[in-house]
Amino acid sequence: MLHLPPIFVKHLAKAVEYEVSILEKLDRSLGPCGEWPDDYDPNDLTYYRGALVSLAKSVEGGMKIEDPSTKPVEALMRLIPYYARTNRHSISDDDLALAYRVYADYVASVCLIRLPQILESKNSSYLGTIRRMLSSLIEFPKPGGS
Repeated sequence: MLHLPPIFVKHLAKAVEYEVSILEKLDRSLGPCGEWPDDYDPNDLTYYRGALVSLAKSVEGGMKIEDPSTKPVEALMRLIPYYARTNRHSISDDDLALAYRVYADYVASVCLIRLPQILESKNSSYLGTIRRMLSSLIEFPKPGGS
């Protein structure tokens, strides 16, 4: 189980709002054919809009996530490192330290949950996902830095 404190949920909601704005701009730019580029999924916009509703309800009390290894949770959590890097100037050191701890807990949880699958099947998609998460964790901005 992963606990997302209220402050973290607030920042996660901001990260999702930014992602929604990017996807809405992309959607408007597609024109009548509406064919999305290969590296975007048109369902993401709908998903992130729905996530904003859930996050808004959880800002006061935080959230508990039973299984952090699911794709919907991964879609949300992968926004945090980029959000932290690009908004470092407006995030307090305490909030940044909290975001780092929660993201690190998330990465550790996913690694523990997926480890048996990786060892049994040598599934490269799991391994690639974990590598990306660990890389994001290493590159995560540190409190007190610029």
